[in-house]
Amino acid sequence: MTTRVLFTMVVSTAVSMTGCGGSSQSKPPADGGPDGGGPMAESCSVLGLPSVPWPTTGSHPRSIAAADLDGDGVLDLAVANVEGDSVSVLLGNGNGAFRAKIDYPAGHGPLAVAIADLSGDGHADLAVINSIDDSVVVLRGDGTGRFESQGVYATVANPNALVAADLDGDGKIDLAATGLGGAVSILLGHGDGTFADRVDYTVGTEPWSLAVADLNGDRVVDLAVVDRFELGVSVLLGKGDGTFGAKVDYATGAGAVAVAVADLDHDGHPDLVTANNRDDSVSVLLGVGDGTFRPRVDSAVPLRPIALAVLDANADGRRDLAVAHSAGALSVLLGDGTASFGQRLDYQVGPLPWSLAAADVTGDGKVDLLATSEADDAVAVLVAAPTGMFSDATRDPVVASPSTVTIADVSGDGLPDLVVASSTKATISVLVQDAGSGFRAKQDYAVGAAPGRVTVADVTGDGIADLVTAGFGAGAVSILAGTGHGEFAQRTDVPTGMGPLLAGVADVTGDGRLDLVVVNVLENTVSVLRGDGSGGFAPSGTQPVTPQVLVAVLADLDADGKPDLMLVAADNAVTVMRGAGDGQFATGVDLETGQDPSSIAVGDLNGDGMPDLAVTNVSDGTVSVILGGGGATFHARVDYAAGVTPFSAAISDLNGDGHRDLVVTSYDGNTVSVLAGNGDGTFAPRVDYPAHDAPSDVAVGDINRDGRPDLVVTNAQHSTVSVMLSSCVAK
Repeated sequence: MTTRVLFTMVVSTAVSMTGCGGSSQSKPPADGGPDGGGPMAESCSVLGLPSVPWPTTGSHPRSIAAADLDGDGVLDLAVANVEGDSVSVLLGNGNGAFRAKIDYPAGHGPLAVAIADLSGDGHADLAVINSIDDSVVVLRGDGTGRFESQGVYATVANPNALVAADLDGDGKIDLAATGLGGAVSILLGHGDGTFADRVDYTVGTEPWSLAVADLNGDRVVDLAVVDRFELGVSVLLGKGDGTFGAKVDYATGAGAVAVAVADLDHDGHPDLVTANNRDDSVSVLLGVGDGTFRPRVDSAVPLRPIALAVLDANADGRRDLAVAHSAGALSVLLGDGTASFGQRLDYQVGPLPWSLAAADVTGDGKVDLLATSEADDAVAVLVAAPTGMFSDATRDPVVASPSTVTIADVSGDGLPDLVVASSTKATISVLVQDAGSGFRAKQDYAVGAAPGRVTVADVTGDGIADLVTAGFGAGAVSILAGTGHGEFAQRTDVPTGMGPLLAGVADVTGDGRLDLVVVNVLENTVSVLRGDGSGGFAPSGTQPVTPQVLVAVLADLDADGKPDLMLVAADNAVTVMRGAGDGQFATGVDLETGQDPSSIAVGDLNGDGMPDLAVTNVSDGTVSVILGGGGATFHARVDYAAGVTPFSAAISDLNGDGHRDLVVTSYDGNTVSVLAGNGDGTFAPRVDYPAHDAPSDVAVGDINRDGRPDLVVTNAQHSTVSVMLSSCVAK
């Protein structure tokens, strides 16, 4: 039986995998299991973070539709790609994951796709509108998920939305398309995949979206069309023969760009709801039952909504709303059954989610959400969790602008706790985990300005974990002595040079006591502060280093028991300085990286027992893999695509196959990428997963002690840190 991994985002908090006495960006994983955990429970073939991988589409996907395209009883996807001049067909596996896309030519500038049996043969066909050609293309399906061109039909100028439905009651599917030409085009179907010439109905200046339903209870299909310019929705009542009466307009919020029909107040009458792009609202217009509607009631939503769907998200029998926003978020507004909406839950779906679909793509009877992500050329898939909600809802902010995270047991109870540093406040936050009840409320501790990565180590020699961090703006290292149970005393500052970065806490002088290694960025020096074993530190020597250091890390690269120093600098290189064991470091040797390196992770990537390096490169959009050759020597780098502005990397065996994988955050892409290791130091192409705004740091640890590695990601612009707990279920 093959399996897949699902990750559930359970809290917005923080982490990094550093144990007492260490401070590298990431430590080599523990033998036999994930970082910080026991043996891996089982191998999983497909990772989900937090649900399933996002399937890729053609260039700039704009519209999505879900239906069974190949007759296997599993929902598939069709996606219109406006820049790719194609429609992507993605056949479903029945578990929320999809096979690789197959693209079909679909005219020029396809903006919307509809699925229906247009030819009357029992197979699903596709209709795709083309904004440049002013046409609709019909693709006939053969019942196996494959399609061929059937015909092209003229529409209103600049068409932008499409529905397929029986508009004249003859049992044959017809088409209705809106366009910026100010009309809705009706194309009556012949039942064989061909259509009559269009008939246009004037509906406004810039009609943008439409919905079809029986709005007045006469069992005839009617139209509702929103206009983003004229601040309203137009209702055209059907006559039953495919023709429609004159429009009746109703006011909505400003810039209505999406419309849906549903009985929101459970009175048996269809209601209208619109998403309004210019005033950040949704408008609800309650239906009277005769095709007329009461004045709108508006609800605020986040910035610039662009897509809308109606569903029962929490399985309480009440209609809820899903609203996508141009910034890359999706909000679920929970309904109370009276057409009012209260609690809002936000989800990340990738930049520019132009279209939404609500469908059960996992076959578990629960409605899942799908959104096109135009900037990512992908479909975001939010799988419904067992509770009926979705698995990656955001939580309340944890700390302003979290920059780095550390995972360690700071309370001494055997459970991993979390330590978060803020890039904008002179504080670090400690979140202690309680068995069976998650994390306690954070406790903030004052440290020097602009704290860097926090190292957890017993620097006072009392057997209790202490916290150490350098304040870049303070010219000092702050030490918070642990008092037990995850609490810490007021900080003690140790002076350093200007612009300190803490490279690590380790015995670099050979006296058996922990020392501090600090790079003074604004002075281009590295200092060793020699520890006395009880929390005191004194200068032990300073030597020059390469200018413009960005990241500093300690690790034993040559297995001689003496920590070595690695410096990531703005000169597109990693400088390796071997430790002498007496507080001094050898002259640096430069290893070439990609453009603008931002982080470094250390681990055995090819199973030869020697440390290797992974370096993220912001401008290249890559991660450089630099394999170790023994004795702190390294081979030339090999670069792998890693998303937009990769910012941080971690190393762990995520899927339990015994090979180390890479995890990389994409700061501007709002994703986390996983590159599965092949065991020989090479990696499969990345698979992207949603994150929140500006994911800056990632760490791996077994948070819930189930033997599986979990991910923790800081979201710098979202002021949260996301903990994703992994599980493995049958495919």
